[in-house]
Amino acid sequence: MSQDYLTDAFIRLRQRLRVISGCVIADSAGAEDILQDSFVRLWRRQYPVQSEKEAEALLTRAVKYASLNEKRRKRGEPLRMDMVDD
Repeated sequence: MSQDYLTDAFIRLRQRLRVISGCVIADSAGAEDILQDSFVRLWRRQYPVQSEKEAEALLTRAVKYASLNEKRRKRGEPLRMDMVDD
């Protein structure tokens, strides 16, 4: 059931998530890659999502932090440990 919430939220929010990522890294192809990687990473880990609202928050946060990490990686700044995925 939690995978369904995650998938439904991803499909519904895909454009908004792409805009969030694109605003951070200013690269539409890179933003799409981040979007897909974030979704696959969350889907594989099978987070116990209880609602679509929770899935929305999880996806938004994952895309935002992945985008920030990518921006820092390109600039050569060290990554903050609280933003790095396990």
